[in-house]
Amino acid sequence: MSRANPAILAAIMAAFVTLMAAVTFWPGAYYIRLHEGDTLHLISILLRMEEGQRPHLDFMTPIGALAFAPIVLFMKAGFGVGTAILAAQYLVVALLAPAIWWVALSRYPGRLAWLFAGVAMTLILGMMFGGTEASVSISMHYNRWAWAVTFVVVSAALLPVIGRERPRIDGLILGAGAAALVLIKLTFFVGVVPAIILLLLLRRDWITLVTALSVGLLVAVSVVFWAGFDYWLAYLRDLLVVASSDGRSQPSESYGATAASPAYLGASLLALAAVVILRRSGARMEGLALLLLYPGFVLVAWQNWGNEPTWLWLLGLLLMALRPTIADLGGFLKGRAMLTIVAAMALALSFGPMVNMLLSPFRHLATDKSKYVALVPGDRHLADLLTVKTRALRLDGRVPLLVPGAEDAPWNDAEVRDEPAVLAGEVLASCEAQLGMSTWMAAIATDLDMAGYGAGVQIFTTDVLSAFGCSVRRNPYKAERLG
Repeated sequence: MSRANPAILAAIMAAFVTLMAAVTFWPGAYYIRLHEGDTLHLISILLRMEEGQRPHLDFMTPIGALAFAPIVLFMKAGFGVGTAILAAQYLVVALLAPAIWWVALSRYPGRLAWLFAGVAMTLILGMMFGGTEASVSISMHYNRWAWAVTFVVVSAALLPVIGRERPRIDGLILGAGAAALVLIKLTFFVGVVPAIILLLLLRRDWITLVTALSVGLLVAVSVVFWAGFDYWLAYLRDLLVVASSDGRSQPSESYGATAASPAYLGASLLALAAVVILRRSGARMEGLALLLLYPGFVLVAWQNWGNEPTWLWLLGLLLMALRPTIADLGGFLKGRAMLTIVAAMALALSFGPMVNMLLSPFRHLATDKSKYVALVPGDRHLADLLTVKTRALRLDGRVPLLVPGAEDAPWNDAEVRDEPAVLAGEVLASCEAQLGMSTWMAAIATDLDMAGYGAGVQIFTTDVLSAFGCSVRRNPYKAERLG
């Protein structure tokens, strides 16, 4: 197999990042079109961390600190929240670029290295979580970052080395990558790292394994020095609370449905077909590794909203890289030909979401700014984070309609409890706001302000979202800092 030219690969990566940065920052702000609620959750966490609060210890979240720390770094440097979010993505790609370059160069032959590097960087720099809806959203940015790290560590562990082996470099990448997954979203770590460790043990790749474990342990100890041992216990507590929650233990489909429902069965069959082809063609260890990784891939998709099988792109890239190494058994639809077909099908099934991420910065560039307003009105620190005017200002809601003679139920939804919600002896009305979150939150904040609630007062809410009184020092819906 021919190795890609290192200088050309580096130049292509630099050119790609430069182009994406120019397109991303040209509008001068961040214009989102979806998921204002998720964005307000993110803002709440970022403001808390900017004030010095620590995730898990000072507030609850199942997402790791590394998902937010790069953004907070730019906020503390004086950037607005919207610009800080965008800048953080380029900090992440800069930190991960050496590992992407090395894995692309040492694992993927020829121009396939270019494709791998481009896909990994697209996952980091995209301005849409995936899907096929042509829009812009910061929601679930941590999933994209964690997928990029996953692509790197799985490729480094599973694929054979092209050229001279450098086990210490590989171990450094695997250890740092595994630690990053823990500190971004633990589900990714649980899904892929145990299989990687088992693979290294089966190969008896002791230098890589010891180096990786040493780097991971060093990161864990560093976190203890930063936040104390209680940080890990608090992180585990937050994860257990979410896992035991009736409403948040899984974002959509069940684990079984994510693997075998009509929407995802094709992906599962492709993964299993790849395992069979690899093992019959002589790549028995690689086939076993893929079999071990498959349940973890499904686990990660199950824990991501929408259950999108982003791992299909990784599967396609892995199979294309392994194709020249396997024994071609001859005949039609055997060996390399079959592997090519499975790889092509995997890339095709996940083509839409990946292209959506790639095109999202260009879609953002074409934003009609006249149709946007600040997501949080009146705050100069949040003025560069905007959303569609109609979504921000038009307050839409839904209420159940009572039909004469019919059973009185809150919603026509089997998942909603039958008994009404009661607070302090008062039965709460069944209703749901669907649009106009900015207007709604601003109205609540104004009422609280007029009632005398200000600095030093924390507001407890039973709603899904509380963006109007989450901070003791700063209210996102006030013009300046309180107190």
